[in-house]
Amino acid sequence: MRKILIAFAVVAGCLTIACTNEQKPAKTTENAVAANEELVLDTAMMEDVMAVFDAVNEVIEEMSDEEIIEMLDSSMMEMNNELPKEVAAGMTITKVDYSDKTITFFTEIDEQQIEIGDVTEEDMTKVMKEGILEDEEDPSKAVFLALCRRGETNIAFNYLFKPSEKEMKAVLKHGEY
Repeated sequence: MRKILIAFAVVAGCLTIACTNEQKPAKTTENAVAANEELVLDTAMMEDVMAVFDAVNEVIEEMSDEEIIEMLDSSMMEMNNELPKEVAAGMTITKVDYSDKTITFFTEIDEQQIEIGDVTEEDMTKVMKEGILEDEEDPSKAVFLALCRRGETNIAFNYLFKPSEKEMKAVLKHGEY
């Protein structure tokens, strides 16, 4: 368990450093060279992050079912500490729950900002799946998905539309992502 926590800390640290390195506009040849060197360092750093991510994936594969459940529980607690969180204009995640091998993101959608029209649960599931697969480009989200896959966990979004109070649920079963 200590090994995986250290790996997560390294990934988080590398991502923080990579995100805080700003590219400055090149006003002189010297600045252009410096900016290019910084870009090379960022690329090298991302390669390091991906190497750590690969190592984390190996550790995840070796974890017991109990350790996976513990990590998912811990992840849910951390996520809930950061909520509510607006993830897009008019869309706010209010709670995350992990039970019965399903992680559910409770999400409120402001109908005054997002028109839902004749959207179905099938449409919402398709959009959710596309979003989750896009997120796999982000190493920290990819680690989360690796934990979910290893834990044979479903991922669900419970949408509550405001002010109509209409509810919709989109579920991706393990193996669909």
